[in-house]
Amino acid sequence: MRSIVWTFVLVAPLAGDDKTEDPAAADLKRLAGTWQAVAAEEGGEAAVADTAKQLRLVFDGDKFKAYFGDTVLMAGTVKLDPAAKPKAIDLRSTEGRLAGKTGEGIYELDGDKLKLCLVEPGDKRPTEFKTAKQGQHLLAYERVKK
Repeated sequence: MRSIVWTFVLVAPLAGDDKTEDPAAADLKRLAGTWQAVAAEEGGEAAVADTAKQLRLVFDGDKFKAYFGDTVLMAGTVKLDPAAKPKAIDLRSTEGRLAGKTGEGIYELDGDKLKLCLVEPGDKRPTEFKTAKQGQHLLAYERVKK
């Protein structure tokens, strides 16, 4: 009987230690690194391929930087809601033309492919991956492998 009690005392704390990682934190880890745009669209119009290829995103924890070539367009914090349908992303800018504002969007992350549909701050979050008017941006990225 005594060994059963000790087994319970030693094992019971481990049973509660079965923590599953927060889905948002898991997606932030999967986003970590540099992403190169392969296609871009605004207001239903595709961007010129050379223009799209100038766009880059870098994620580091809950921080992001968006580049056009070597110029930082904006930087700030990212907040994910993977439970939303479709998954939601908020980009809160701390520098750049949108400093102090938050752009809402949706995202789809599939291995080394990332799709974002974003709107200008103050606009309603998109509900699907398409652009119908100015200020709506659809971007396809691929992970840059080192």
